[in-house]
Amino acid sequence: MIKMHTKWFTQRSRSISVWGCYGVTIGVMWVLKQHYSRAKADDLIWILTPVATIVQLFDGLAYTWKSGIGWVRSDQFITIAPACAGVNFMIMLFGLSTVAFLHRLKDRRHCFVWLLLALLGAYGITIGANSLRIMVAIIFYENHWSFLWLTPDRLHRMVGVAIYFPVLGLYYMLLDRIMEKLGQCNRIGFSPAIHWPLLPLYWYIAGAILVPWLHAVYDGNPWPNWEYCLTVTGGSTLLWLGGRVGWQLIKKEIPCDPSS
Repeated sequence: MIKMHTKWFTQRSRSISVWGCYGVTIGVMWVLKQHYSRAKADDLIWILTPVATIVQLFDGLAYTWKSGIGWVRSDQFITIAPACAGVNFMIMLFGLSTVAFLHRLKDRRHCFVWLLLALLGAYGITIGANSLRIMVAIIFYENHWSFLWLTPDRLHRMVGVAIYFPVLGLYYMLLDRIMEKLGQCNRIGFSPAIHWPLLPLYWYIAGAILVPWLHAVYDGNPWPNWEYCLTVTGGSTLLWLGGRVGWQLIKKEIPCDPSS
């Protein structure tokens, strides 16, 4: 009887800790979103500066910080402004790494550690992915690449999807494998439906379309244009299908044994 009560109390304490971390996750995501939606260039120096440093190494030209504008290239052809910060992608990464994996931690004491590591990981990966996106966009704009309806702006949007979504999916797979290697497959009190391959696709579409739309409605702004929605939804879906087929061809899925 004592063992049963102890086990119940342990599971109860763990569930409270996990749900508490979920609450913290939602709070952090909301704060980041509110900060980004109202931020000027000077408020985003914490993420624009490391991105500009990486881009500058690739570009070979000097970038200068201009208050209220961002990092401006010496020829003034490229500006790394708040719209290039990638904060929305950082929010996606952070949310996915907590919602999809917190419930699998066996030790409740690890929940807040995972939360901190998830935030730091999202920050670092966002800087890398966003720097790559900007570098590719610079190549497109400098060479004036376009084809029929594929204008440089449309190509820029497609590049964003082509980089952000695979990075999100690979990050999810990496964390999933780390959890399995560590034996963190405990799903007590939570539905295993959270652990499935479609989650990154749904998460990306929700983060890129649904959340901005809800925020726009809240601020009294119009719905995002249909072309943007189609590019995000169609592009990410095609990438997911291609990645899924490729993954099945090169390696069988390693199931996570809940009893481990």
